[in-house]
Amino acid sequence: MKTKSIYQRIKDNINRYDEYGLFIAKDFYDYGSPGNVKVILSRLEKEGFISRVFDGIYHKKVYSHLLGKYASPDVETVVRKIASKYGWNITPSGEYSLNILHLSTQVPAKYTFISSGPYRKYVIANNTVCFKHAANKYIRNYTYLTSLVIEAFRTLGEKNIDRNVYAQLSTFLTKDEICRIKDEAVNTSTWIYKKLVELYHYA
Repeated sequence: MKTKSIYQRIKDNINRYDEYGLFIAKDFYDYGSPGNVKVILSRLEKEGFISRVFDGIYHKKVYSHLLGKYASPDVETVVRKIASKYGWNITPSGEYSLNILHLSTQVPAKYTFISSGPYRKYVIANNTVCFKHAANKYIRNYTYLTSLVIEAFRTLGEKNIDRNVYAQLSTFLTKDEICRIKDEAVNTSTWIYKKLVELYHYA
């Protein structure tokens, strides 16, 4: 039985991705040298099989009959692949954190993330994305939901967190999730922890 070429193995692997699945060269380094993999991805892009959505980040081209065009991954999916590519830990911040938690219906003018990496600013699909460096204690010591709520509280400010905020968060988060966030964030800022305790008793 003839062994498949590196080109065919990579192509077959990509075929198993869904339409919004992203990949980078290092995802295929088990198949060949970094140089060979990059050459093959470049070839697949020229053939129209994959599309480059950002520097070094690709996705399989899938035509959407509903949209009448090739589908593209959403901004946050691309952002998370960028973070994976560089080994950064990230958490949504600013107005974007409020939007995710349904604390604001305003569409953020830019996507902001705190990051364990350096400050970076990108434009992805006509959207501005900012990575702001934060101390490791704000990134690595908490799970995603805990970091997200802490960042939302920081954005709102102590005086703006009231029963209306607690009511909204209680519809988005379960009691168990709120309990885990409270217990995990015991070493956060005193005022934020106090608000988390109040949220727990409200829920």
